Amino acid sequence: MKKQFELRQQKADLTQQMRSLLTKAEDEKRSLNTGEAKQFDELRTQSDSLNAEIARYEALSDEERNQAGKTQPTSEKLSNDELRHYIVTGETRTLSTGVPSEGGYTVIPELNKQIMQQLRWKKWVMLSMIRYCDKLPAFYYGVRDG
Repeated sequence: MKKQFELRQQKADLTQQMRSLLTKAEDEKRSLNTGEAKQFDELRTQSDSLNAEIARYEALSDEERNQAGKTQPTSEKLSNDELRHYIVTGETRTLSTGVPSEGGYTVIPELNKQIMQQLRWKKWVMLSMIRYCDKLPAFYYGVRDG
């Protein structure tokens, strides 16, 4: 998936370069000169080869999606920002419900497992920090005697 995205970005860059060549010639009210035409043809050849490679990745993705009973590995991990938001706000959301007609299969089980593992780790870290802070003398909390 990541490779496919990178290929699409490269193709977009090539298309932008081809567009700039044509726009430059149009603005000057002329056709492409020999060097520009050669550069345009090279860019188009590169774009065509990227199209073919993208098509191969899409075909592979389609095959993997169509295979029944086979789980795909999750490629994205939770970001620290998402976990930090959960810890700070305490916001919780239901990952799934018990009835399929009410969205019971909306979360991939592997993702659910990964989220829960991350939350357990963050909870352990927070509890360890709290235990440590309870043992600190009062002046660390900004409390003054008197």
